[in-house]
Amino acid sequence: MATQEEIETLLAGRALIDAYRAVKTDTSVISANRASAVSASKVDLTTGLSRLGFASLDDFFRYDGRLSMLELVRCYKTVHSKTGEENPLCDLCIGREPPGCLIHPVTGEVDSVRSDCVSKRISTGERPSLDFIKEDEDLVLVLQKKRAEEEKQFGIPLFSICDAIFMWNLNANHVSNMKCVAKAEQVFETDFDPFWYLGKFSMRA
Repeated sequence: MATQEEIETLLAGRALIDAYRAVKTDTSVISANRASAVSASKVDLTTGLSRLGFASLDDFFRYDGRLSMLELVRCYKTVHSKTGEENPLCDLCIGREPPGCLIHPVTGEVDSVRSDCVSKRISTGERPSLDFIKEDEDLVLVLQKKRAEEEKQFGIPLFSICDAIFMWNLNANHVSNMKCVAKAEQVFETDFDPFWYLGKFSMRA
């Protein structure tokens, strides 16, 4: 859980970046003046981040990503998408979908999310990941490992907080991918928007 001081630092850094982006995308200013304004704003951004203790923009984004993922694992848990059971294990979609489930029923096109899940998670055991936190800090994954060990379910894909980011569309009104046996359910209010930066990684953004 982020401390109040960490959150204040995070929000101050975000405000600097938002201010820079606003100047950079402001098309109401004529080009010569705009270039000058953007240059001055970039200096303000760099100076401001330095005062907050960040050596670079990437340094801040790593800080943001870490706090945001820790906030997600604090505020969300995984539940069965139909029964509400907590911490369900992957069922490999067996018996839940008819043949041709990779094809979107409306567009007739290959469903990229389901296709990626089958080709990567199920066939190789790989799961989407972001390196902002360690595996033992990902409480979703920790609980998955514990249940899999208790039930001696070895070799199945395990859910992590990154599934919420890449597959379960938390940055769009918390709508889950109902083709999956699991979804993320919010259990605590967030202290800040964890998707200010993480939203860029969502496959469904």
